[in-house]
Amino acid sequence: PLCASSSSQNHDMEKYNKWRDLVTGIHPFLPMKGSGSEHVSVISAIGSLFRSFVFGPFLSLFRLVMISIIFGVMTVAHVPVDIIPVWFARRFLARTIDVICARSILFLMGYWYIPSRLSFLSKQQQKIAEQKNEAAIPSVGTSDIIIANHCSYVEIFYLVYKYSPTFVSVPNMWPDDALSSTLFPHHGAGGVVIPRTLWGMLVDATSDAPRDVAAATTVVSSHEFFERVQKNHAGPVVIFPEGATSNGRTLLEPVPVFSCQGMQTLDTKRVHVLGFKYDNDTRTPGVFSVGSGVLPHLYQLCTSLSNSLSVSVLAPTDIPPISP
Repeated sequence: PLCASSSSQNHDMEKYNKWRDLVTGIHPFLPMKGSGSEHVSVISAIGSLFRSFVFGPFLSLFRLVMISIIFGVMTVAHVPVDIIPVWFARRFLARTIDVICARSILFLMGYWYIPSRLSFLSKQQQKIAEQKNEAAIPSVGTSDIIIANHCSYVEIFYLVYKYSPTFVSVPNMWPDDALSSTLFPHHGAGGVVIPRTLWGMLVDATSDAPRDVAAATTVVSSHEFFERVQKNHAGPVVIFPEGATSNGRTLLEPVPVFSCQGMQTLDTKRVHVLGFKYDNDTRTPGVFSVGSGVLPHLYQLCTSLSNSLSVSVLAPTDIPPISP
């Protein structure tokens, strides 16, 4: 697998060393160091100890209990809603549940305010958009596709809160060429997705198990799945094309999700590109990196009064055409 958890940081560093960029020094899988100064004042040190051993445990325990309750309520509430045949009634009730529950979970994790902004690849494009009054973040429809980087399970809850999407997992392990051509004669190494529930996505984000396309119980052509979602108004569809979580310092080479027949006709107006950025501070570890068990990571996350997450949305004019 591309991403894993381990109790031995040294073992992880050796195991994942082949992904290090020797020129820039960037390693996409290891936890980042804090951005603060090495010289910590006495008051800051006392505050850190108080938070870690006195205030933090009680705060984290309360938050963990509340997160578990709210997540359970959200899961149970979706059971009758998801079988409603009328799509706009189903969508309205699902959005109501997700906005309340997912935002409450983010709030309990310490994400009180999550800013989002429209980003441009060039200042010239930004000026043109501002002159045309097109500098607002575009709305996302039920037939759209959201492409985003993947750092943590936290952004999964954010996406549920904002869009109530349908999730798919991107395979990161493929069989050899001969078996691949037999299983997927029209796709090759790419062009397929694995449908996932919210729970399935959370497991993917926190597990070191490979997403083996040959072992998956349900593998669907990307084009076929997108058309099905559009027909049933079940979207938008969220794709993490990197196929693994990273520490957010760089983008991994994407899996060719769109390399299948029919994707040439995909309108880029239906595509939205999001970037998640967490505060580079070891005290507020939003990024779920190698060497972090999910429960210790969530516990440490909940000991902090507030955590930092910002979202950048790429301007529609800067999104290139989909090329299979």
